[in-house]
Amino acid sequence: MRSKRDFSNCPETKFLRELSESDLLGTICNKADINKSFSTLHNKLNKLLNKQVPLKPLSKRSLRKQQKPSITKGIRRSIKIKNSLYYSGDSKTYKNYRNKILMLTRINKRKITLKDLGRYMYKQSFRSQT
Repeated sequence: MRSKRDFSNCPETKFLRELSESDLLGTICNKADINKSFSTLHNKLNKLLNKQVPLKPLSKRSLRKQQKPSITKGIRRSIKIKNSLYYSGDSKTYKNYRNKILMLTRINKRKITLKDLGRYMYKQSFRSQT
């Protein structure tokens, strides 16, 4: 099950106060091994985050939204309008809306695919240099 942190209700001042109270610098400086010091820093930050902003499981609806990033809020609104047009029996306007929504969704998918391809190529260019 996937989960995420919701920072909207996080008391920032309380988090910063607890962060300053925990002796992070002392734990890093006391260790001779850099890997162990990073590990302890990472663990302490995770404990603090879990205490202040715990992980919450995502609902099925939000998981579905994340899996389809090409369907934006505006497209969702248009789909609702399209569905109401279908049930009202206005087939000409319904078909027009349906075709426009399909076109917008395909354009968004293409943009996302090109953006992901660009990220992949960027990462690959660094891998080939080493």
